[in-house]
Amino acid sequence: MPALPSGRALAKMRPAGVEPTAFGSGVGAPLAIGGGFLATAYERHQERKSVRAYCKGLRRSFQKYCGKLGLLSSEIAAKTVRFYYSISSVVEDLDLLQDAGGSLGLQERYGLNTPAGNLAFHERMLQLSRETFDLGTELIQ
Repeated sequence: MPALPSGRALAKMRPAGVEPTAFGSGVGAPLAIGGGFLATAYERHQERKSVRAYCKGLRRSFQKYCGKLGLLSSEIAAKTVRFYYSISSVVEDLDLLQDAGGSLGLQERYGLNTPAGNLAFHERMLQLSRETFDLGTELIQ
């Protein structure tokens, strides 16, 4: 593998009149970092959108088959109702997060306006999501 050129060799390869500047570095670095941030934010937005759509579909299917709960054992019926109630709560939390993004009042009301409050809300939401997942896994076994 050939050796990489040294700093002096790179300087000789640069076209005449083109010098690195603090301005170029000052503009280039934030653009590179900002581009990565925007890509991550968009990916998270798409994930939330997908989870919300999936959960809303589950909620609709529960409403459609709710009348057939009597065909199940009382234990399974109770777990099924708890599972779909939890799914409904997850959807409401996701909707709240989306709405709170544009409302300082909602952010304050639910403690999303401080790092500690925001973290606590997300931790509760994560816990509810895990419990819902575990309950769903238990139901399908």
